[in-house]
Amino acid sequence: MKLGIAEILKQVDSVSTKAEKIEILQKNNSVPLQTILKYALDPNIVWALPKGDPPYTKNPYTDQQTNLYSEARRLYLFIEGGHPTLSQSKREMLFIQFLENLDKDDAKVILSIKNKKVPAKGVTLKFVQEVFPGLIEYCQNHVIQDSISKKMKILLTMPNIVSSKRNVVMIVN
Repeated sequence: MKLGIAEILKQVDSVSTKAEKIEILQKNNSVPLQTILKYALDPNIVWALPKGDPPYTKNPYTDQQTNLYSEARRLYLFIEGGHPTLSQSKREMLFIQFLENLDKDDAKVILSIKNKKVPAKGVTLKFVQEVFPGLIEYCQNHVIQDSISKKMKILLTMPNIVSSKRNVVMIVN
């Protein structure tokens, strides 16, 4: 029987060793599981929803754990740049409907990843990059580029500093 995403993450949370966590994730590997982990940990993904939990009615039906497998493909609707022509009110309404279609535990998982938290201890960006190499393309170069951009802004506020389009700093005498 296929486990729901929330059930998989509960199993990961219940074990203590890194090897056991890796084994559980790899045994239950699926596109929806990877999507959930990516949306939770990828710093390039920004949710286009207001902070906090929306008012939604929890799904009263049992055995709905696999709904997230088919619904995960719609998560792009709720991030910045995912569907640029979607109005904010429509996006929020769709998100509430999305949550109401899920098992109550899976809905909690979605709400926690919206807040950039994985509901399983030890599941970090570095850990997920180790388990699923290439899933999250956030690398040290991105951090370096951000650092360079911040330093460039500081330098450009100083007198006698000019910037070109190639981020080359020239000192003007």
